[in-house]
Amino acid sequence: CFAVSDTPGGAVHAVLKDSWQLGYPGDSAVDEISVLRRIRDRLDKAGSACMYPRISAGGTVWLRDMAVEDTSDVILGTISCYSRWTVPHGSAGASVLGLRRVHRRMVTGPIGVPLQSLESEQEVIGVLADVMRSHSEILRCAGVLHRDVSLNNVMAIRMPSGELRGMLIDYDHAIDPSSVRNQRCPGNIGTGPFMSISNLEGLDIARTAVDDWEALISLLFCLAAKSHQALEQMGTSFARVGSQGVANVKREMYSSLRSLEDTIEKHLDVSGCPNIIRLIRALYMAIFQHPKCQGTVQMMLRGSRMVDPVLRRVQYAGDIQRRCLAALETVAAEVRSMGRLSDHLALITHESASVRVTPPLPPESQSRQTLSVQLVDGTAGDEAACGSRRRSDIAGCGRPESRDRPHGSESPSPTETVCDASNAEEADEKCR
Repeated sequence: CFAVSDTPGGAVHAVLKDSWQLGYPGDSAVDEISVLRRIRDRLDKAGSACMYPRISAGGTVWLRDMAVEDTSDVILGTISCYSRWTVPHGSAGASVLGLRRVHRRMVTGPIGVPLQSLESEQEVIGVLADVMRSHSEILRCAGVLHRDVSLNNVMAIRMPSGELRGMLIDYDHAIDPSSVRNQRCPGNIGTGPFMSISNLEGLDIARTAVDDWEALISLLFCLAAKSHQALEQMGTSFARVGSQGVANVKREMYSSLRSLEDTIEKHLDVSGCPNIIRLIRALYMAIFQHPKCQGTVQMMLRGSRMVDPVLRRVQYAGDIQRRCLAALETVAAEVRSMGRLSDHLALITHESASVRVTPPLPPESQSRQTLSVQLVDGTAGDEAACGSRRRSDIAGCGRPESRDRPHGSESPSPTETVCDASNAEEADEKCR
């Protein structure tokens, strides 16, 4: 992919994608250019505001000298049907399916940044919520299922208004979920570690939105890994066992809530990514703890009938999709609320620090000047008694003792106050 502009030196605003995509002769079901045009036309008609790669130009590369399209047949010739390049995982073979690689170029916009470049959990969860809203809206309005939700296919876009949006890219594997190729033997579609269990095992069942939601859990595991080393360890273990081994690992990991918690404790940063882990748990409950298809363990019923929850999940795909979207919206709303609260507290703290604090005035008893008493004659007892009587008179502020005033009587009159003050002065003279 290349960032491009309309004119040399102009503002970069779009992406040029140059790729070799799988193609079926005479069928545009997996033609990304046709899929994006369909999404654009359907969403424009519905007046939807969801984010997606909006195509402005695109087509198949044409070899002018040979007057043919640029495909794997031109490059590989008769050995094209034996190349892994033209045979997707789980497929019978290029010679049977008529598969080939087609050289295509297209221009789309807007330009996004990788999910890993975001700075907070709040931003990550907000972007993922926007992405999966668009995923559901595109499926409902345009009848297109993405089938390849992975870490590198999620982009964050900072709008001119400052709003952060999310966009799902790479519709190479997108398809009409009702098409024959999606309903029967769809093979292993998607990006390795992010594939759902049914995708990894190549089960002969239709791929649904639930497979993409399950892939989202794997994406969240990557984001919440304890360290880059822990992430590499997960990737290495997956690569070592192959697609069937990864499927077995996921069946075990998702078999029960306890198994999920053990995996979280082993691989994820629980204290550093609490909200992402909370979202993992919420999506797990929506997908793998559905009342009609719990867990991943195959069960034997009466009459030697084997029931696989993964197979049964297709029947309840619509309900599971609604549960997943509701769980994501709930966590996203809570994270937004916590973000607003944190911003508010930060603002209050900043304002409090900028306010000039005036020290309180000292009490009246502390501001009154202390009288100096110079003892010339007399014993220590006389000195202590005189000082005690003086302090008592001053502390009384000219009020008569309670024992001299009847209970319930009125406050002393100004005259009494003056008399008591004169008595205090006489006491001071005696002390001197």
